[in-house]
Order: sequence, then structure tokens, then C-alpha cells
Amino acid sequence: MYRVQVNTRIESSRLSHDIHAPQKAIYRIRSQSNEQRTQFIIETFSHFFQAGIRENPTAFRGRFRKMAATPFNFYRGSAVLFYQVLKVD
Repeated sequence: MYRVQVNTRIESSRLSHDIHAPQKAIYRIRSQSNEQRTQFIIETFSHFFQAGIRENPTAFRGRFRKMAATPFNFYRGSAVLFYQVLKVD
């Protein structure tokens, strides 16, 4: 019988997130011009929604119109953008 020792200690370099990610994200956003930020948003949405847009453009037009209606709807519909901003460099 073999015993496998499991290391239960998590090293900080192996964490799935960085505890300073929000501060880094805010700094990164503030240092971008409006054009750079706009381009980042467009590229992020294009990358993650491209297949769905191709398959059903009408549904995505509705989705993006709904997102444009209120800040709440925008943030609710753009979780992927939130997580891309918080990605560790």
C-alpha cells in the first residue's frame, strides 16, 4: 500500500488570485486614456462574446442595449470585463 502525502499548505505564489489585484486594477484603469480603456472593453467583449454574437447577433444586440440602459445593467452583464480587469499581471 502506498501513501501519498498531500501538502495542505498553499504557497502565496500558487494562489489563484493576488490580494492586491483590486489596487493594481484601479491604478491600471486610472493610467489609461479614454481611448485605451474603450479599446480594452471592446477587445474583451469581442474575445469572450464573439462566438455568441456570430451565432445569434439579434440576442447580443438586445443584451448590449440592455447593458447600455443603466450602470447596474452594464455591470451585471459585463462580469467577464470585471474579471479581466482583476487578472494578475
